[in-house]
Amino acid sequence: LFLLNGFALDGHVVVEEVVKKRGKGTTTTTSSSFVGKEKKKTKYVLELNTPATLWSGKALQGQKADPLNCFLLKAATELMKRAGFHVVASSITYDGLIERNTLVVV
Repeated sequence: LFLLNGFALDGHVVVEEVVKKRGKGTTTTTSSSFVGKEKKKTKYVLELNTPATLWSGKALQGQKADPLNCFLLKAATELMKRAGFHVVASSITYDGLIERNTLVVV
């Protein structure tokens, strides 16, 4: 939706399954086959290339402020909630011309 409306030039999503093993740290994998009593979380990384909010987002990040213009992150969080998922962590970072939105859901 954000790409169709011209909010960014390009973008993509990476989906990873994160496994928290009891007392053994975290492992990230793209495989969907897990065994045992491991708690399964899914990590979504949504990247936008040159989004409309790039300048202001980078300025806020440089001031170590909580970005208030994280529209994609807010929309994705609400869509996950409405789909019945629980968002346990989220973040937004800027790297060059890339805006990286990360959601971890269970």
